[in-house]
Amino acid sequence: MARKLCEIVFLVLLCGASVSKCLSVYGRREVLDKDSRYVLGWTVDAEEKAVTFSVEVETRGWVGLGLSPHGGMPEADIVIGWVDGNGNAFLTDRFATENGVPAVDTTSQDWVLLSGWENGTHTSLSFKRPFDTCDEQDRVIEDGTSRVIFAWNDADPAANVGPAFHEANRGVKSVLLLDKDPEETPLPDNVLMYEILVPKVHVPAEDTTYWCQSFRLPIVGRKYHVVKWEQVVQPGHESLVHHVIAYFCPPGTNESLVGMGEHCYGRRSSTGMGEHCNSRILAAFAVGGGPFTLPDGTGLPLGEDGAPTLIMLEMHYDNPELRTDYYDSSGVRIYYTTDLRQHDVGVLETGLENDGGPHMMVPPGAATFTSRFYCYPDCLKKKMAAQSVDSITVIGGILHSHLAGVAIRARHFRGGVELPPIAEDETYDFNFQQTRYLHHPVEIRKGDYIVTECDYKTRKRPRVTIGGLPTYREMCLAFLIYYPRLDLTQCVSMPTYAATLRFASVETVREGYYGMVESPSELAGKSSVWIMDNMNWTDGLVRQFQDHALRANHYFFCEDQQNQVPIGQWPRGEERAPIPMTRPFQPKTSACQVYTSGGETAARRVCPILTLVLITFPMVLMSLTAL
Repeated sequence: MARKLCEIVFLVLLCGASVSKCLSVYGRREVLDKDSRYVLGWTVDAEEKAVTFSVEVETRGWVGLGLSPHGGMPEADIVIGWVDGNGNAFLTDRFATENGVPAVDTTSQDWVLLSGWENGTHTSLSFKRPFDTCDEQDRVIEDGTSRVIFAWNDADPAANVGPAFHEANRGVKSVLLLDKDPEETPLPDNVLMYEILVPKVHVPAEDTTYWCQSFRLPIVGRKYHVVKWEQVVQPGHESLVHHVIAYFCPPGTNESLVGMGEHCYGRRSSTGMGEHCNSRILAAFAVGGGPFTLPDGTGLPLGEDGAPTLIMLEMHYDNPELRTDYYDSSGVRIYYTTDLRQHDVGVLETGLENDGGPHMMVPPGAATFTSRFYCYPDCLKKKMAAQSVDSITVIGGILHSHLAGVAIRARHFRGGVELPPIAEDETYDFNFQQTRYLHHPVEIRKGDYIVTECDYKTRKRPRVTIGGLPTYREMCLAFLIYYPRLDLTQCVSMPTYAATLRFASVETVREGYYGMVESPSELAGKSSVWIMDNMNWTDGLVRQFQDHALRANHYFFCEDQQNQVPIGQWPRGEERAPIPMTRPFQPKTSACQVYTSGGETAARRVCPILTLVLITFPMVLMSLTAL
């Protein structure tokens, strides 16, 4: 009885009588399913290193939420809860080893019930979980992409029986559980707004579509500062628009592309627009992604001489019901001002030279394969010295690879010592690309260098994966948003053919896009891709090539906007040895936060505080319930 009273008091104070207001008190909110039946809210307590969750589901049965390494049930950390006919809430911490009823976690119950209730249509549960419990059957909640799985059933579990099968009531969604909250910097009074929207695109009756549309920026003739950008999703299309990416097209792009729209990649693209323009990202938004606002005193310049004038939107549409009646006008919105701020913001591209092609190779059948690319220290030192700048400050960024990518890191070095990473995502999801704030700004000084590193998984691929712009090829990029802007857009590298093909006993190779072998004679005339495709790849050979590739020399590029390598032309930069990493960063070991008691104790802990509030501040309760 005491527990039930405490839950009622907790919810009345927290939510009043409104389900939507209950979720609104949480810092973040995501609709997980396409029919808006399952809504997740959460708040991060960085000091306590814990996340408080709230689920609101259109059911009077059990509800489940899980953290999965890959989007499926195996190895997922799952919590299942329900409210019985007497109003008692229940919550169980579980772990799945296969598709089926997840077993109860017998090590410790670390998902702590705070409250639960149901009405005639919905079930609501609030619970808490530490970032790291040191329970081998729990998954650590960490920075980067979290694949959240969810399910529900319209019946409560029977006594001494596991929850019934969820049937079609299930799904998976990628979210940034620990992402920094958007900046609340107020916009200037004279801010202007410009929308870049696709013009009523008739979305094909296909499960997945990548649609590219190009636009000319009207913001030319004088310098402006962009201070904020955000996605625009046509009302009712929240489940259709999966992500939106805005790219600057490179200098020299054919003006005839302006206004054109087509499938982005492959044979269905008549112009190659998607491959031509998808190198320099302005902004990326996944489903439900919030706006990105620049700090006071900073602005992204547009309109000046030499600045990009063409933008391409890449729209990723999900249409699993194969509907033919979708006409979409979604896109992005930018806010800009003529009152120039103190610092120009720049976007620095680090990683693989974006049209390196077969210079970058990932063997087939790899459980994990790491590629590494370098922004050498003399590049940043030279560019900073030219502008009398001692350091730059990174405030956010976008991490980007393609379908085989599973992790990305922008590593930071100073004097041979590795510092904490500038940005990283150990559970990267190509279908969830988002402009992200850094939790803390990162200072990069003269002489620092950046190593951009990507992990790939090619278990199901029969052939070598090479670098390139189409999504079936691979990239490895970190776009770092920083200030003050340097005369620098690319600090990138790619392995040399000579170094890479030495692994296959190639003696000499003619440098060019496909790297044609000259000797030995039995391999002469063969391309680098042919050579690598015809190797007998085993797990052991993949490991050997991994070691070899990390020691290979690279071509290095330190380029400004005017000197970027044009897309489609084979680049050749200065040859360099890889940077030795003698003192890698050692993250601090996290102390585990273990909650030894369950939800009933947690509810009792909260209840006296709430009772005191009720006795001492009755007007507070009246005002809250009146909201």
